[in-house]
Amino acid sequence: MNKRKKIDYLDEISTFCKVSSTVTSTLELEEVLDLITRSACQVVKTHACTLRFINEERDELDIASSVYGLSLEYRKKGPVKIKDSIAEQVIKGKKPQAVLDVLKDPRYKHPNFAKKAHLKSLLSVPLIAKNKVLGVLNVYSTRLRHFSKRDEKILMLFASEAAIAIENAKLVRKLQDAYLNTLKVLGAIVDAFDWHTERQSEKVRDYALAIAKKMNL
Repeated sequence: MNKRKKIDYLDEISTFCKVSSTVTSTLELEEVLDLITRSACQVVKTHACTLRFINEERDELDIASSVYGLSLEYRKKGPVKIKDSIAEQVIKGKKPQAVLDVLKDPRYKHPNFAKKAHLKSLLSVPLIAKNKVLGVLNVYSTRLRHFSKRDEKILMLFASEAAIAIENAKLVRKLQDAYLNTLKVLGAIVDAFDWHTERQSEKVRDYALAIAKKMNL
């Protein structure tokens, strides 16, 4: 490995560490998703990124959960059928798929939009957590680009970190929902027993605060 390649390699590792740290620094799901798509472009130096989750009941990829570098028009694009798509190979093989020119690949489902947005090359990787594919992460280049095996490895590593961050954020959201439901139940109990004394109200308040503290809310 020559000096130039060593510098590039170290730069890639440094960028990867920085963006991975950023993605795992928050537990708000929407913020996590936005950080993932923005950071993915930094990791492999691309122009745009989309993230879609799998809808197992319909065998399709849901409407894009997060988009970076593309117009709002893309967010309005509907679900994508997995069958006979690029995502099908990514999901089934749990491996990356690189496409040199999406306009010439019949598996790509939005050629008209790609042409309008000047999208050329695509690298798609699975989001895997606990050996289960949650969805796909796609990065796009606006010029023809042969994504290297190193690009694939780096984006796969990043996607692994991203999937863990997504699962953690989803867990926190579930805990928050459970906390709110608990408060509703407590409120119903208070109403049912018609407890109006200050002492009982304080007990309910203290109980709710204790739950919130346990959940870091």
